[in-house]
Amino acid sequence: MGNNKIKWIILIIIIGLLIFLGFRFFRKEQPVEDNFTEISLEKYTELLNSSDKTIIYISSKNDFSKEYEENVKTVLRQKKQKIYYLDLSKLKGEDIVTFMNANELTKDSYVEPMILVIKDSQIKDKILGVVPKAEIMNFLDKYVD
Repeated sequence: MGNNKIKWIILIIIIGLLIFLGFRFFRKEQPVEDNFTEISLEKYTELLNSSDKTIIYISSKNDFSKEYEENVKTVLRQKKQKIYYLDLSKLKGEDIVTFMNANELTKDSYVEPMILVIKDSQIKDKILGVVPKAEIMNFLDKYVD
């Protein structure tokens, strides 16, 4: 009788561990860095239609974006803030079309990197392309709490 009880306890622990690991590794939003929360294309389109104020950094992971991304992270660290991050390098084929059709700004073409401020299902403000660190600071000063 005691042996069966131990087996059940071990089985419950293993199942609990598997559930925990499953949620940890298979969730759609995953922290990329301390200051970015990576989002899926589906979450991006959901945020575009949200009434809440949301800031999204959109770029591709490549050598060109590394320095700019570090400037954004530096500003966010100074402000102790997080923003969402959509990695365009993960989009393929039809996903790129879906991204472009998600709003008027990207309907015909788009610039990387970009930072969007969304509120009430509208793009309220944006930075398109590479800008100096001071401009990123001034921009985020207006929108981060």
